[in-house]
Amino acid sequence: MITATYTQAQQLKAASAIPMDIKNHAQGWQLVSRYQSLSFEERRAILTLSFKAIDQHGSLRAYHSEPAKFFDQFCTDNNRKGAALASKLKQLNLLKCYEGKFSLTVAAINMIESINKPAAEH
Repeated sequence: MITATYTQAQQLKAASAIPMDIKNHAQGWQLVSRYQSLSFEERRAILTLSFKAIDQHGSLRAYHSEPAKFFDQFCTDNNRKGAALASKLKQLNLLKCYEGKFSLTVAAINMIESINKPAAEH
C-alpha cells in the first residue's frame, strides 16, 4: 500500500494487526509486511518456531517456547549466536521471553498468518 504522506503511512501502520514497516517509494511512502524486511535467518527462525508450535500443539496460537540455543541453527554467520538472533527478533516485537525461553508474539502470529492471505484481505 502506498500513501502520499508519512503521517498517513504511520496511521495505517498503527491500525494494522500485521507488523508493518514504512519504506520510501517514488510515489510517496509504502507499507510492507515486516516479514519482507527480515533477513533470511530471521525468516527461517520465525517460520520454524511456528511449524514446531503447529506440530506439537496443533495450532499456531498455542503457547510454544524454545531456549535461545534453538536459534543457533539459523545463524549463517559463524560469529553470530542464537541468543543474538533471538534478541533481535525480540526487539522487533516478534518474540517474547519468559524464564529464558522465547515464544512467538501475537504480532508474529498475525504476520505469519498474513503470508498466505491474498493482499485484498489485509
